[in-house]
Amino acid sequence: MWGLSVAFAIVVTSVQAKISCKNMQGDNVDWFVAMKLPAATDKRKGLSFVYADSSTEGWVMSEDPINSTHSAIGATVKQIYIEDKVT
Repeated sequence: MWGLSVAFAIVVTSVQAKISCKNMQGDNVDWFVAMKLPAATDKRKGLSFVYADSSTEGWVMSEDPINSTHSAIGATVKQIYIEDKVT
């Protein structure tokens, strides 16, 4: 798994991509990490997550569900689909 992550990072940095990590406000950040909460402890039935990025000082509970295009994950991944439609 570590090797795959390194390979992905090398490919992303060697290609002139306009894609970057997005924070919860949709702004560019150097990195982010998210942890999905288990359905048994989540009133959203497994769609809640906590989030941290290069500009936060710790974990932050997301107001958006993990499958929302407005979350950091959704905003970051959405760039791939938009870029794919352009090419």
